[in-house]
Amino acid sequence: MVHEVRVGLSLYAWVAVAICLAFLYMIARFYEIKSGERSYYQVVLVPAVLFVAGAVWYALSNRDFVGQMVPDLMYATGGAVLIVWGAYLSRLMTGGRR
Repeated sequence: MVHEVRVGLSLYAWVAVAICLAFLYMIARFYEIKSGERSYYQVVLVPAVLFVAGAVWYALSNRDFVGQMVPDLMYATGGAVLIVWGAYLSRLMTGGRR
């Protein structure tokens, strides 16, 4: 019972992450098309692939969802790429204003 609840909550969380990534992708693509400035919206695919690969790794292993080096590095790398790209996109879209 506990395992099913954990898997269900994990799936809901990943659906929320996927929706957020899809919105970021669409916003950046729209901005690039309308402004003519390069937003590198394809970069969103890198964290998406890393997050999915890490989730699949954990799903296929019969261990807990923490403490495995490879999927944790996938999550960390995907998050770092997303943070750096998000900061770039924010600065691009606001013209460098704070």
